[in-house]
Amino acid sequence: MTSYTHHPRHAARHAARSARAPVMLALAITLGGAWGCATPQEPEMLRRASSQLKQAQTEEIQSLQPRLLREARAYEQQARDAYARGQIDRANLLAHRAVQTYETARLLMERHASQRLTGLMKRADDDLDARLAEVKRQQEELRRFRELESSQNAASPASSSPQAAAARRAVTDARQRQLAAISEGAPTAAPQRYNQGRMYVELAVESLGRDAFDEAQAHARAAVKHLEQAVAAAREQAAPAPAPSTTPARAAAPAA
Repeated sequence: MTSYTHHPRHAARHAARSARAPVMLALAITLGGAWGCATPQEPEMLRRASSQLKQAQTEEIQSLQPRLLREARAYEQQARDAYARGQIDRANLLAHRAVQTYETARLLMERHASQRLTGLMKRADDDLDARLAEVKRQQEELRRFRELESSQNAASPASSSPQAAAARRAVTDARQRQLAAISEGAPTAAPQRYNQGRMYVELAVESLGRDAFDEAQAHARAAVKHLEQAVAAAREQAAPAPAPSTTPARAAAPAA
């Protein structure tokens, strides 16, 4: 076998290959390290936190729990910054805090909505009970009035007089006004005026039962007056508020 020492050209080639070997090895190590350090996948908890903060429900949470929502957004941003720096464990921890804070805000919002709905339902039930009790009382008063009217027609000669007929018409009109006031919501919207009207209706019925026809008409007129005021107040409360004027105010004229 021929030795490289006896052939200078072969010896030079061998020396060049030997010099390139460490360089190639270093390049392979560098590339292998780069491939092994590729950016890891975004943590699932971070994706969940970002998705929650983009939900439409977030706007409602913002109005009721703004502080907690700000904290959740801050945790989510810190988690995203940690992920960009390659700190995956820290990104997971911060994203988990963001999700927990968001869920806390959501549960508090739902509890607030539930309590509000419960309060509205209770008030509606109370109002319905009051209306039913009022209707029941009115039915009982109407029954008493009809019994009184029939007994007058049968037993009292004065009950067939023109004064009696006028008194009955006045009391009947007052009773109809009372029923109309109930349908307008006057017992709850204007309780003071309505109760005054109801009291005068009862006095009119009682006076009619004693054949005090003039007194019955006077009480009936007073009842109509108060009941009309109660209905007007109820309608005023139910009317929508007027829209603010967009017409600019005119400037005051300069003093002479």
